[in-house]
Amino acid sequence: PVPSGWQVQEQAPGAASVSDGRALFVVRTLRGEPGTDPMQLCQTFHQTVLKDAPNAGFGESTLQDVGAENLAVASCPAVYTETQGGQSVQMTVVTFASVRTSDGVTMLATALFNQDTPDQSFTDINAMLNAVLGSQASGG
Repeated sequence: PVPSGWQVQEQAPGAASVSDGRALFVVRTLRGEPGTDPMQLCQTFHQTVLKDAPNAGFGESTLQDVGAENLAVASCPAVYTETQGGQSVQMTVVTFASVRTSDGVTMLATALFNQDTPDQSFTDINAMLNAVLGSQASGG
């Protein structure tokens, strides 16, 4: 379920993105290995998808306790500069990498936002993140 005010931007097998016009939330699922380190996965993912992004900067991965014993979860932040209408805007990217320890089903949930993104967008992103983590946890 997508919160009110959010629209599906793109949907493909194993991936979807939604936006409220002020933030973007992208979820990808893939088959991984049960022992995959989510902290390393998060870093590698950001370095791959932002390799050509202007002024990209990467923060440290942090393990996250999401209350699900069968999920290994880490988050990592990154920033880059995006040019919109001739103006440079610093974008923040936060990804949660989650690996189901029973079978390796992996989820990458990424939020993209800037300093003008309102609190309601973050509330909605948190709700969607909790929903997809809950779904992943209950699936195995």
